[in-house]
Amino acid sequence: MTETSDLDWKTELPPAKGLSQTDFPKDVAAMANSGGGVIIFGVRESQKAATERVDAGEFTEVYERLLRSVAITAISPAGVRAERPLPWFRGKPGRRGGGPF
Repeated sequence: MTETSDLDWKTELPPAKGLSQTDFPKDVAAMANSGGGVIIFGVRESQKAATERVDAGEFTEVYERLLRSVAITAISPAGVRAERPLPWFRGKPGRRGGGPF
């Protein structure tokens, strides 16, 4: 499966500290401005094609709330709501997550 304009692979979750200064807000805004899409964490890629699932990092409810807050702040005009779980990723056993393959 390859990346498309509405699908973006990410190997790991961005760091919680300084999240708003990472590429995450820019990626979310780009998806929102192009009609929506999905960013999937925990996928290694080569030339835009998914090659393997990897551990994306620790994902907690607190981290999910932080992602939602930064995502909502990145999207303008306000009023766009993140209704899907953020992010959809392959994590270690016992963590939330999943993957497209």
